[in-house]
Amino acid sequence: MNLKEELRQLFPGLLIEALPEEAIQKWNEWKEEEALIQARVEEWGAETERKEKEKKDLRREKNFGLAFDRLALAGYEGRHGSYPVPEEVKARAMRLYDEVRLGQAATWSPEEWTKHLGMSEADAQRAFIRRVNEIVTKYGWNPSEAAV
Repeated sequence: MNLKEELRQLFPGLLIEALPEEAIQKWNEWKEEEALIQARVEEWGAETERKEKEKKDLRREKNFGLAFDRLALAGYEGRHGSYPVPEEVKARAMRLYDEVRLGQAATWSPEEWTKHLGMSEADAQRAFIRRVNEIVTKYGWNPSEAAV
């Protein structure tokens, strides 16, 4: 929309041609400033979105590592009984872990992740974390001496 049309919509009945040159110049400056502000807002929004994604990715990566450590400690052995994790259950979880690490080492593209595992890298990590949580919930775990 050009200046004259915009002014006519905002101020019906105003004789645009009678406006002083200074007013038109100020209007144009204001419109340029408005466009600049809008660009900054979009830039800020994209930056905020990128930072949030990075935070989520970092948290998921940390939880992925913790899940691997907890899988090694899974299965309760103590004064309340013995609840070992069956090897096949651990092996299934480790296969998923190995697939994720293989994909990270090979730097698969998102399409390769979906083709190979049927899910994205993030979904594969979440699935591993979920599976380890299920194992630890069902069989318990022995925290390390440092954690006690």
